[in-house]
Amino acid sequence: MAKKKYQTKKHTFKHANVAPAVSDAATSSSVPEASRPFTASRAATVDTRDFAYVTADLRRIFVIGGSLVVAELVLWFLFSHTSLGSNVYSLIHL
Repeated sequence: MAKKKYQTKKHTFKHANVAPAVSDAATSSSVPEASRPFTASRAATVDTRDFAYVTADLRRIFVIGGSLVVAELVLWFLFSHTSLGSNVYSLIHL
């Protein structure tokens, strides 16, 4: 599919539209921002990101990794302690 030469749609990013940290009345005063007290309105504008998906991804990684280790142990037991291992090895002609 060909790319449009003049594309009018712009991307909108999740954290691009952040509200101003201080109201206009507070910025008009002569007090510098560094010396202003930390107020609830400034705390509300702090960019918080949700990292809940990280715990879900880690849980999936541990479940898959654990199941692979269990499968490896089961196959090791079957091949080394039963006649299945000798039967499979006899089928393979080296």
